[in-house]
Amino acid sequence: MSAIAFGADTKVVFNSPDKPIMINKSSAIFSIVLESNPTTGYSWFLVKYDSNLIMPVSQKYYPSNTKLIGAGGYEKWTFQVKPMGFVVPRVISIQLVYTRPWDLEDYKPVTFKVVSHGS
Repeated sequence: MSAIAFGADTKVVFNSPDKPIMINKSSAIFSIVLESNPTTGYSWFLVKYDSNLIMPVSQKYYPSNTKLIGAGGYEKWTFQVKPMGFVVPRVISIQLVYTRPWDLEDYKPVTFKVVSHGS
């Protein structure tokens, strides 16, 4: 997965499930950026997260700057850790899958680990 820069609307941006996303109260809003190519029928879908501790804020597709037909781009998923997520230090999982909507049985989830630090 490749990195990409976005505007100042999000404080923290991540793109690798191999590294934990470290969050504290001052950086409770963060984004996950993933390569995507909806021209192939594939998109990212949010399949699992703890809604008591985290909430999705937005999801947006950004096409690449190339003029090539069928070229992919990026999906930016923005989340916010709720106040309850900071009561004690914890690990929160977010699972996304890259699949086609008509092929929901054939996918491998990608899990991001969000580490929140207590008060």
